[in-house]
Amino acid sequence: MEILHRYNDVEREVLRRIKPKKEEYEKGKQIYELIRDRVERVLKEKGVEGEPSLQGSFAKDTWLSGELDLDIFVLFPEEYGVEWVKTEGFQLLVDAVKDLNYRIRYAEHPYVNLIVDNVEVDLVPALKIRDPSKIKTAVDRTPFHTEYVLRNLPQDRRDDVRLLKKFMKGIGVYGAEIKVEGFSGYLCELLVIEYGGFHEVLQNASKWKIPQVVQVKGTPLDKKLLKTKFRNQKLIVPDPVDPKRNAAAAVSMKSLSTFIIASRLYIRKPDLAFFFPNIKVDVDPLSIIASRGTGVCCIIFEIAGLNLSPDILWGELKRIARRLVSIASQWGFKVIDVGIWSDEERTALILIEVEQKELPPYEVHVGPPVTVENANDFLEKYLYSKEVYGPWINNEGRLLVLRKRRYEDIISLIKDRIHEIVITPHLSKSNIHITDLRELGNRIMKHKGLRLWIIEFALKKPIWMISLISK
Repeated sequence: MEILHRYNDVEREVLRRIKPKKEEYEKGKQIYELIRDRVERVLKEKGVEGEPSLQGSFAKDTWLSGELDLDIFVLFPEEYGVEWVKTEGFQLLVDAVKDLNYRIRYAEHPYVNLIVDNVEVDLVPALKIRDPSKIKTAVDRTPFHTEYVLRNLPQDRRDDVRLLKKFMKGIGVYGAEIKVEGFSGYLCELLVIEYGGFHEVLQNASKWKIPQVVQVKGTPLDKKLLKTKFRNQKLIVPDPVDPKRNAAAAVSMKSLSTFIIASRLYIRKPDLAFFFPNIKVDVDPLSIIASRGTGVCCIIFEIAGLNLSPDILWGELKRIARRLVSIASQWGFKVIDVGIWSDEERTALILIEVEQKELPPYEVHVGPPVTVENANDFLEKYLYSKEVYGPWINNEGRLLVLRKRRYEDIISLIKDRIHEIVITPHLSKSNIHITDLRELGNRIMKHKGLRLWIIEFALKKPIWMISLISK
């Protein structure tokens, strides 16, 4: 009973929904044994030493109901070396599952991804490293993570990790991938280990400063030293398995700030909306955006056939969005917001909103002070021009002219400068459409995820905040 008393009514209801059922455990175990037996048979046939090992959230019992997936590592002797693992070791795993529905994916080296009875399985070759400070690739660190969590996370705190994961999923900050730039499952486990439980994590997070250092048991480094070592990172959580590494390196300023503010709001008033955001009001997002009278432009990328991994796709989209904001600002547009959406298969889009639908036809162009040498060049360029008003001298002694603006609306700018905006290696080869809100209407009707994203963009609130106020 003591364990249940730690949770409020909201958390008990969340746990009722997210705790895995007995049949889910059994299914995971059976699939693991199926893959393990296949791998062991191939290793025996080839006379290769190797050890299938269950890793990830299933092994640590911190996974959520309905989200069963398996990470199965095959650990080869350290002396085999990285190149052998990438080639011959990887091929052995392919041989073990070649008659199943598998595909090859890549991280630092290739691994096998397959679907077995609707469960996603990652089958990963790795080295069995004796000392975590001497790992050869990032995947070699994973078994040490699993071992650390099993040793330091009490059985009665596994549900606290589940609550924290679901909370972070609900507010959109769960996942270390480039799309999210948020909190990994391992980081959630470390936070619960350090602070003791779900409530304690949120209580502490509500008071975090930026940059914030969290020192988990086993990381005795000096905080000032850590801030110097990881000077550009917003949340610093030295990995107890390898303290030279920041386990929170992926967490962006936006994700960290979102978690801090959501923690404060939840402590003040717990609500299911933090875990299961759901919009209960019907809104027309395009009409809302149009009613503001702001300038809006959408860049649509047709990505079918490019076969981009999510990390590459989102990395390029984010670079393009930053470039878009920069160029819009350079040409006098005040950017309100920029957003990115993709189904990761067929379509990606970037939506930019600026303060004015049309800028005035003329703009002030500020030149140099009259005392500097290139003031003469400015005068020579504009003194006899019939296309400008001026030059005149302001109270600070600078030369100015009033000149015709080249771009009066954001769509014209983007259409003319798209070759300067989309300069990434893959999306620059896609079919690109530049449009206003009209073309989004039909697309929104066809895709629920896009509609929810557009509602967020229109209301300038994340879905979980909208859920809190739409009851």
